[in-house]
Amino acid sequence: MKESPFIFWLGAELDQWTPAELGGKGYQLADLSLLAYPIPRGFIVTASTLRHFWATHPELAHIWHHEPNTATAEARRALQVCHIGPEIEDPLMGAFDQLSVATVAVRSSSSREDGHTRSYAGQFETKLNVTGDHLAEALKACWISLFSDRVLAYNLKDDAVGDNLDFAVVIQEMIAPVAAGAAFTHHPTNRDTSQIHIEAVWGLGEAQVSGCVTPDTFVLRKCDLEIMEYQPAIQETMLASSISGEGGTAWQPVPPHLIAARKLTPATLTLLASTCRNLEAVMGYPCDVEWAVTEDRLYILQCRPITT
Repeated sequence: MKESPFIFWLGAELDQWTPAELGGKGYQLADLSLLAYPIPRGFIVTASTLRHFWATHPELAHIWHHEPNTATAEARRALQVCHIGPEIEDPLMGAFDQLSVATVAVRSSSSREDGHTRSYAGQFETKLNVTGDHLAEALKACWISLFSDRVLAYNLKDDAVGDNLDFAVVIQEMIAPVAAGAAFTHHPTNRDTSQIHIEAVWGLGEAQVSGCVTPDTFVLRKCDLEIMEYQPAIQETMLASSISGEGGTAWQPVPPHLIAARKLTPATLTLLASTCRNLEAVMGYPCDVEWAVTEDRLYILQCRPITT
């Protein structure tokens, strides 16, 4: 298959690739893949793709001549009605076919996110359990989120409003986790650098990130990974991949025997904490890690600096 400037495969050498082209999340995942951390297989739709789309649609050319609220509203409207075109759709679907999976996770990756001062966490769109039939639509949904009112408000705080199209989209094999959540290599509340703080829920971690489900909480001593504190949580529902042919996610009841059960076994907890401790040492900064575990494997979904 002919290489496309619109597709970067996770696991490929970074060479000339930069965060401006792969976005903060994408560049970090590409780096983690080269360092042999366990990330889901996938590829990145590069920022050149959105720039190409923008350049080939004259109706978008003068949007930034308007004041910010009008400009972003017009950008959303234009993106909703414009077709991405075969020059983008063909390599996109070719990469999806090459991945050989039924569904994927589609996540936005802005060059502005996952930095040491501002993370933009939760500001951009994520689509989970996306089928091939809905992949182009999910890509556009991520692009549209770059021009949302909440991103505009976030940008205004940093005086960062303008025609910055350094915005990629990460597309990875959809993982069906037993449990998932977040881990912090410094305690996020008391800032204790000697502790690792881990939160875990049944099913997809988006339930924990959104605050819809109360997680189990583990606090471990970083030096020897001993558990210092464990706060269990009852969980009666979980977010999981929908079993419908249309993809997406759905709330499902937690099996009765798991409602009050501990989310992570001692072995899995130790593996996760050890991996996070290693990530901090390799990256050189305190890490906020999104993770998931299946029956037999730990996956790192994202790693960014702690900014709170």
